[in-house]
Amino acid sequence: MANVNMYPKDTIENYMQEDKELAKAILEAFSKLYIYDKYLISNKPKIELENDKAFIGLNHHVGERSIVFRFAYYLQKILDERNLYTDYNLDCEYNRNGYGPKFIDSLGKNVYPDLIIHKRGSNDNNLLVMEFKTYWNDNQEDDIKKIKAFINENNGYKYKYGIAVLIGENEVNLKLINKDKSISVDDRTYK
Repeated sequence: MANVNMYPKDTIENYMQEDKELAKAILEAFSKLYIYDKYLISNKPKIELENDKAFIGLNHHVGERSIVFRFAYYLQKILDERNLYTDYNLDCEYNRNGYGPKFIDSLGKNVYPDLIIHKRGSNDNNLLVMEFKTYWNDNQEDDIKKIKAFINENNGYKYKYGIAVLIGENEVNLKLINKDKSISVDDRTYK
C-alpha cells in the first residue's frame, strides 16, 4: 500500500463515534467482500499468447466498479438486516444533485462518488461519501480532493463522513478524512 505511513493511525469506530453501528457494518461488509468475492480482488490476468505475442496486459484486472458494487451489496444487506439508516439511500456512482448534476466548484467538474449514503433529493443530511481505488491503480490524490470537497460545510453537500478506500490483496486501507481536512488511517487485514 502506497504512502500509508504518512498519516496518523486511528480507527473507523473512533472516526464515526456518533455512528458506530455504521462503522461496524462497513467493516463487516469488507469482511464479506474478502470472503465471498476475493476473486475480484486478487485474480491476476493470465498472459495468453497469440502468435507469440501477449494480448492481455499485466494490469488487465477486474474493474473497480465491480468491487464497489459487491461491497455496496453487502453493506446494504447488513444495514437492512439490522434495520439501520432506513431513512437513507445507499447509491453507487450517483451523479445527481436534485435535478442537476453533482458539481464541485473547487474541482471545476461534475462528479459521481463511488458510494454514498444520503437522502435523495436533499443535501440536509448527507451521511457518507466513499471513493475506492485498488492496489493496481492506487493513486488516491483526486479521490481525496473530491472527498474533502464533499465534506466541506460550505460546498452545499455537507457529508458527515468521507473515506478514501484502498483495496489491497489482503488488506483495506481506510483514509478517514476529517472536516478540518486532516487525514488519519485505519488498516484492516482480511485473509
